[in-house]
Amino acid sequence: MFAAFFAFVLVTVHAAEEIPSYIHVCGRNDPNYDQCIVNTINNINSKICTGIPELNVAPTEPMNIDEIVIYNTDNLKLSVKESKIRGFCNFVINSLQVSSDKRHFDLNFVLKHLDMESVYDFDMRVLVPLANKGLVHISADNLEAKIIIDFKEETKNGKTEIYASKVKTILNVKTFKYEFDDSEKDLVQLHDALTNIVNENEKDIIIKVKPALEEAVSKLIITVVNNVVRNRFEQLFPNKA
Repeated sequence: MFAAFFAFVLVTVHAAEEIPSYIHVCGRNDPNYDQCIVNTINNINSKICTGIPELNVAPTEPMNIDEIVIYNTDNLKLSVKESKIRGFCNFVINSLQVSSDKRHFDLNFVLKHLDMESVYDFDMRVLVPLANKGLVHISADNLEAKIIIDFKEETKNGKTEIYASKVKTILNVKTFKYEFDDSEKDLVQLHDALTNIVNENEKDIIIKVKPALEEAVSKLIITVVNNVVRNRFEQLFPNKA
């Protein structure tokens, strides 16, 4: 996922800029501009998550989220904390649309597999109070996703600069798998109760978790992209490669 928009930044770099040989430069006047970018995304997607030191691109995985609150009522509190998410570079592109001015990008793709290692924080007060913090592994397969990014130009002191002004991430999460750490036998009863809650409220949990994931992805993309494009308008937006 991250590779898609980092690739946009990288493939439009002017030939005068030193770039790795596996990155193909795409000029804005290229009639096959969209496909040029898609081809380079496919070439570098695995490298983005592990980092490209020669371009000062730090590794983007794991993506960290401090806390996602799912339920916070008097009788039930449930959240996942210290989440580490991997799998954003394992995707298949369905389509890419780029506006004629090369300032609006609309990418549709499928994430093949996402993994999230988290600490759950559970507190249920019914007939018998149950509470615990423990490890949980969450995964999802074949997630349909979409990322939209808008760039803006500004001229200051006669110099044109460009930056990503808006990034929107849409994840279509239909279901997920999860597994608790049952190495401690005295937690089996608690995990059974927690499993029942998750199974009975799967759709509601997805609705509550999805916005946090989408926001985290969007923030990371806009931060890294703007770090790369700052003060590089002429290099990043050549008319010819």
